[in-house]
Amino acid sequence: MPDGMDAPRPPRAVVFGTLFIVTLALLRCLVTHVATPFWDMDPLTVPSPMSAFAASDSSIMRVLGAPLVGIGPSASLLLDTLSLLAAALVLSHAPALGARRPTLSVSLGALGSIGVVVHVLWLHSGDIETARVGSAWLAAIWSGIAVMHACTFGVARRLVLATVSGFIVFLAAKAIVQVSVEHVQTVASFKEDRDAFLAARGWSPGSPQALAYERRLNQPDATGWFGLSNVLASFAAASLAIGAGLMLLTRRGPGSRRTVAVAVAVCAAALVTLALTRSKAGFVVALIAVGLAALTRVIHGERFERVHALATPSRVAMISILLVGLPHAVVALRGLIGERLSEASLWFRWFYVEAAARVTSSHPLTGVGPAGFQDAYSLQKNPLSPEEVTSPHSLAWDDLATLGVFGAMWVALILCMAWRAGRWLGDADLRTSANAPALPAKATTYSLAATCGAPVFVSLWLERGASLPGILSHALDPSGSMWALVVGLLLVMGLLASWIAVAAVLALCAGPVLITSGALAAIALLIHAQVEMTPVQPASAQLFMVIVGAAAVNGRSAPSAASTRRTTLPHAVPALALGAVLGFGVLPRVLRWEASLVAAAHEIEPIGRLTAQLRDASRQMPTQETPELRRISEEASALIGVAVSPRSDAIEAALRSAARARIPSALAQLQRAIDATGYHDRSTVRATASLCLTQARAEESQTQSDWYDRAHLIAQGALEANSDSAWPHSLAARVLAARSRETDRTELLATAISHWEAELRLNPFGMSTVLSLMNASKQLARTQDASKWAQRALELDRLARLDPTRQLNESVLLEVRRLAAAP
Repeated sequence: MPDGMDAPRPPRAVVFGTLFIVTLALLRCLVTHVATPFWDMDPLTVPSPMSAFAASDSSIMRVLGAPLVGIGPSASLLLDTLSLLAAALVLSHAPALGARRPTLSVSLGALGSIGVVVHVLWLHSGDIETARVGSAWLAAIWSGIAVMHACTFGVARRLVLATVSGFIVFLAAKAIVQVSVEHVQTVASFKEDRDAFLAARGWSPGSPQALAYERRLNQPDATGWFGLSNVLASFAAASLAIGAGLMLLTRRGPGSRRTVAVAVAVCAAALVTLALTRSKAGFVVALIAVGLAALTRVIHGERFERVHALATPSRVAMISILLVGLPHAVVALRGLIGERLSEASLWFRWFYVEAAARVTSSHPLTGVGPAGFQDAYSLQKNPLSPEEVTSPHSLAWDDLATLGVFGAMWVALILCMAWRAGRWLGDADLRTSANAPALPAKATTYSLAATCGAPVFVSLWLERGASLPGILSHALDPSGSMWALVVGLLLVMGLLASWIAVAAVLALCAGPVLITSGALAAIALLIHAQVEMTPVQPASAQLFMVIVGAAAVNGRSAPSAASTRRTTLPHAVPALALGAVLGFGVLPRVLRWEASLVAAAHEIEPIGRLTAQLRDASRQMPTQETPELRRISEEASALIGVAVSPRSDAIEAALRSAARARIPSALAQLQRAIDATGYHDRSTVRATASLCLTQARAEESQTQSDWYDRAHLIAQGALEANSDSAWPHSLAARVLAARSRETDRTELLATAISHWEAELRLNPFGMSTVLSLMNASKQLARTQDASKWAQRALELDRLARLDPTRQLNESVLLEVRRLAAAP
């Protein structure tokens, strides 16, 4: 019955638009996402890989081609714009999809989108992170809506679900390489030069940030391209749900053996990935999904006619909704138990929910914005919470806290999708699966090959500085020989062929069983989304919504043959308008901003690269002249136009001279980036001020004052543009403290104290701010103030007991106690 929807054939525009959306969603999952290209660390110390495109005259090529690893906000926005246009193409065939059915989902999607547009265009118009995250949410929601209605046609649904089912092959391979190769190399590199590694991020050894980073670094958790192990675990659990559903529900018939064999392979890859993520919640969700698959087998089993009669689609849908809501009950119960239980992960999630509820009540209309939760959380969090998170780790609370009443529209849309996915488990007549209509094998295989191959090949170019073939080849031969690269590339091509083969078997042989298994995967994702960030991360949100949308299909009616020939505009208008807003209103500004960052990095990238190479060469042969030192000295000579001796001290002096000469040009480009954002983007402002301070320290005393003045003006501009945020006060205090330290002007330190106090009012639990106040008061001989801040530091240290890595280290703690005890 369900796969009878393969007739009539869907319009080609619907199939093309749907597969294009899936291609873009998969591409996002196969690349690294960088919020501030080239400037997330100090480029004078640890440069990001940069290609020759950085010197191109074309700003678009410079932006998209300069990074050798991953994509920045501009490329992310471009993908979002294309996704929205593809969604509009699909929804323009509303009569073919069922003229009445798109109305509710399109209306809810449009109302929720208003909240994002308000923040991106008005309330936080200069904040690049708001634009990056908000546009990714828009692309995800509208991709889910478009796929949901396109999958009314069984052809589209089977193609989509088959493609995403086989994706676990690539995710499993990436997880294995990460744990066995990448993690080992990263830890070894960190241990070789720990201090420089921390300094590049602005952390001092033993600081809470450094301790937390080292703890995460020493945990060999697989994260895929997402950067978070729990996000990878979400898709592994969904894949396990698909594999278990196929194994338990497939009936004997043509292709059933191949289906079961592929299901076993999918389950094996999913289990390996889950094990490497070490995600407890992921395993629990996977078990729930497998249990739901077993229940579905019972419901539709020939021996359980009475159960089949009782398990109506509405009842099964209600069970699904209850399962999606179950994590909220578990988190609330864990919050009530408190410290009587040693388990911390769920308790922390209770802290997130507590704060999210406060944030929602404080900003009920528009929320705090897609990138505003971290600042709001710092002000509203439970004092026992040791973390500063960017998300409540719950889809419902994330939408409510960041978008207010507009987010409630998206919550309602997700609940509707969960209901429909649950209904499908009760609707589907799996006993007809052996007789499901066949798809044309040749066309199906070609479509799947294009949908799977396109994101892989594009991602290989975008990740060419650290692609999967490159990592594999380096593991085979660290010298970088051609044979190793060829072997690495062949291994990746083998993975792609396996992915296509899995997808082809499922699309051609699985029939309605694949569709039911997709519903199981969607419910698994929705359950995990209540305690994790999968649906709100820019890298994973779109694929999440594609899977949920493909499962949330009303299976009780099929499009008529006549309707497939009609198009209409109203249902496509919201997605089309949003695509135009991003493409013409937001993307040009972000392109200008990122082009300026690339140009600034291009000015000083050789200095950072040679500094890192010199550090490695000196560590290996500290007192000898080597061919590597001679090569570095030649490049340094080219930078400054003067011959440089191949000695470490001479090269260091040359690089310092080159930095003094090139930093002004880099700062001019960074100022253009600030002009594009109006002092609202904190990463750009901080990077510019830091570079000014670096130049001030390198200049003679007669000229360094101008650079300190410039850094102070940048901080003042940030204060005026972001009066209700803590970070501009932190930046202003840092600039004043640095100038006071270098010039012995103690009155500047007193002004810095006032900024730190203002920062503390907006972030009451900032340990680093309290320590800065304590040390500054001690330096100014304000004994009582120093004692007061030391007592506050001890109080915060006690509150951080749930995460010992965030507590003060022993040497700092002794000094704090001494000052706290002073009269």
